Amino acid sequence: MRFTPFWLNTRAYARILKVVTRLNTWIYVKTDGRRAAQWDFFGSFRKDPLPIAVLTTVGRKSGVPRTVAVVYLPLEDDRIAFAASHCGQETLPNWFRNIQRNPDVTVQIAGDKYETRARILEPGSDERKHTWSLLARKNQEFAWMQRWAEREVPVLICELSPARVEGVGIV
Repeated sequence: MRFTPFWLNTRAYARILKVVTRLNTWIYVKTDGRRAAQWDFFGSFRKDPLPIAVLTTVGRKSGVPRTVAVVYLPLEDDRIAFAASHCGQETLPNWFRNIQRNPDVTVQIAGDKYETRARILEPGSDERKHTWSLLARKNQEFAWMQRWAEREVPVLICELSPARVEGVGIV
């Protein structure tokens, strides 16, 4: 039997998650990643906190740029991976749904901004399984979230080009 926290899919938790994420995003953007650049899920106070990037997508309905702070995993060859876990909730995060519609994104890591195209890894593919194992090894909470979710957590890869983007507007 699958254990899912009773509060996970409540409106109250969704609101709290939205407020915390917006606050983290605002602080990150205002300080160019000098603050709020690491995430320590559930207060585990790990020795190696998870890095955060700010991801700007285009709203699938509005067409307006949307910004969100997201935990990422650095990979080899200037690539980074994101897990669209939505903290184990049943629904997909809006930023992921925006990427499904338009994969062109801007990634901000500290003060550096990159225009790139997100690539959603095929569910069940060897690449997705390998990348997911790296994510779950780095962050055990991802494994918990996968167990809580009624869906396979999507994994995305962004390749960061050496050419940075200067003056990209963040909304």
